[in-house]
Amino acid sequence: MPVRIALDAMGGDLAPAAPVGAARTALLRRTGALEVILVGPAPVVEEALDAAGGPVPGLTVFPSGPGVPEGGHPATWMRAHPDSSVQTAARLAATGEAEAAVSMGHTGACLVAAVWEMGLLPGVVRPAAAVTFAFAPDMVFLDAGPNPDPGPEEIVQFARLGAAYARVQFGVREPTVALLSNGAESGKGNRLARAAHDLLRQSGLRFVGNCEGNDLVRRPADVVVTDGFTGNCVLKAIEGLGEHVVGQLRALLPPSLPGREEVLSGVAALGDATQTGAPVAFLGVDGVFVPGHGRSGADAIAATLLRTEGAVRAGLAPALRRALEPEGTKGATLA
Repeated sequence: MPVRIALDAMGGDLAPAAPVGAARTALLRRTGALEVILVGPAPVVEEALDAAGGPVPGLTVFPSGPGVPEGGHPATWMRAHPDSSVQTAARLAATGEAEAAVSMGHTGACLVAAVWEMGLLPGVVRPAAAVTFAFAPDMVFLDAGPNPDPGPEEIVQFARLGAAYARVQFGVREPTVALLSNGAESGKGNRLARAAHDLLRQSGLRFVGNCEGNDLVRRPADVVVTDGFTGNCVLKAIEGLGEHVVGQLRALLPPSLPGREEVLSGVAALGDATQTGAPVAFLGVDGVFVPGHGRSGADAIAATLLRTEGAVRAGLAPALRRALEPEGTKGATLA
């Protein structure tokens, strides 16, 4: 059966051209296995679709209001515009008209739309954003931004969600969990890290202790957990370093050097969390919502659509629900 994905056609710096082009690319690669619903103001989306080469099998347009503008508080704007493209895409996934929603738009707006339309899994206080890095493509890192000030209990919940994600995406039966801190010793860290460390030791998870920032490239565990403030700083530092190194190499390597562009492309991918094998995902919402980088072009968005299809087929949403069920009621594979 085809997987249906609602794609926010108005989300991202290059919208609507990039999302529309991405939908066509993904569908041509997965003919019959994937359907994409482009969500946005119909005249705008249809004009972009004509410019991209016209409709392809599996592609439909669902009319909505505009995208959420940059600046200001997204929730305030979205209360006044409940038909925004990102909220409409989330609504389609919540009502079963799609199996997942994808948007390259404002991350805050994506989170608000996902929570308002899909709701939260039982017991979840705040959803977390999980990412993987190209230098450790099977390591789950969270929270990448939505929760700058969580409590220690929420850090443990993030770890449980990350462990479930590792089981589904990478087939790890008993994922190990590490806590990002400023030292490997158990007493290191700020008050949040020290309190979370104690709770993680008692959680029943395979907690292996603290890890430091320089340990990330060595994949210290299947899941690395931290607060959203620290996690977002780490994510952007890695992205910035990747862009800087590519710029330096571009200046140093002779244009005539064989394989120069392949080297530059490979180095750039190391700093781009959107180019790894697993999709960035909000964990804790009752459904599959995948946010992406606002600067993503059509190829990157197409890759995100295909990764999202894979997550849906792997059973991500039901696996996360089971991960949070009380002990004694959850499925054996997710105990």
